[in-house]
Amino acid sequence: MPMERDEVLTQLFAERGVQERIAEALGVSRQAVHRWGQVPEAYIYAVAKLLRVKPHRLRPDLFTAAGRRRPGTEGRADLSPRERALWERIDCLERKQGEGA
Repeated sequence: MPMERDEVLTQLFAERGVQERIAEALGVSRQAVHRWGQVPEAYIYAVAKLLRVKPHRLRPDLFTAAGRRRPGTEGRADLSPRERALWERIDCLERKQGEGA
């Protein structure tokens, strides 16, 4: 059963195919993405890049509107090697989609 989803994620997921794109880019199942109540901290940067939104829009509890981490949240999910790999995967997927269009 999915967690209660926050309003921003509900709006983003309303667009057809968004959950599938996120799942493919992150290497997780669509069902796992569907269960999110909010974007997990480990995936914020990758999902923000994929959806072309600022991290603050996804997790205002962790980021200010200026894109800075809120006090007390520094170092919790800074760009890890896994996130860097996810960014590269998203870039690759975007290039493939651009070539196919």
